[in-house]
Amino acid sequence: MTKIIRDIPSGEVLTYGQAAAMSGNPGGARQTARLLHAASRTRGLPWHRVVSAGGFIRTPEGTRELHRQLLQQEGIVFAGPWQVDMNKSGQH
Repeated sequence: MTKIIRDIPSGEVLTYGQAAAMSGNPGGARQTARLLHAASRTRGLPWHRVVSAGGFIRTPEGTRELHRQLLQQEGIVFAGPWQVDMNKSGQH
């Protein structure tokens, strides 16, 4: 799983569900979210490149703005205040 997250290119995002399915765990979106929360800092994972289904940023209130800023710095296009335009920014 960590390799999948680490390999997301700058300027692209995956959903938690996509990352889970790519790791062989379809339906493991929540497990992916927990892993990122627990390991992103200690393993240097680009946690900000993973969003919820539909492209929504669902990180806690204290990190939501940081999440958006990090994605914007990489050129991610937003469809709404907290929603990534997955047609323009999702992994192809």
